[in-house]
Amino acid sequence: MYSILAMTEQGAESGLSGGEKLALGGLFAGLAFFWLLVMVLALVFFIFWITMIIDAAQRPEKDFKKIGSGEKSLWIIILIVSMFFGMGWLAAILYYIIIKKKVKK
Repeated sequence: MYSILAMTEQGAESGLSGGEKLALGGLFAGLAFFWLLVMVLALVFFIFWITMIIDAAQRPEKDFKKIGSGEKSLWIIILIVSMFFGMGWLAAILYYIIIKKKVKK
């Protein structure tokens, strides 16, 4: 991001045309929008991940055994460890599909 700002500042000094300045501004705006979109999605998935951990902690052990999906502690470990590998969103989605959707509270 700094390099784009530096290019626009240099562009004013180096005599870039109006179209080139507009293109650099558009590029900057597009990258800023993309960054904002990624941050919003990351926040949504983080909140979803937290709610799935809370659900797993509060759900009784018999619900896990009822559908044959493993131990409660195993799911909590999977959910927590997956975040350290950048896959918390995937573990949360799998938990939602395999456990939460099949066994309603």
